[in-house]
Amino acid sequence: MKTMEQFYSEVMADKELAEAAFNAHTENRLKEFLAVQEVEGTAEEFEAFVKEKKNIINILKNFVL
Repeated sequence: MKTMEQFYSEVMADKELAEAAFNAHTENRLKEFLAVQEVEGTAEEFEAFVKEKKNIINILKNFVL
């Protein structure tokens, strides 16, 4: 099993995987997609994890600018 952090890193490094994850999210198939990718946690936990990552990036951008 992969942690959310590991999977997030894979998604950020692979355009096709990122597109597949986005499509799974928009088509309400994220739970199944994460299971196939062998990611620990629920779809809701992954969405919250990604949201937090996005918030951290935005905070850092504001700090640098």
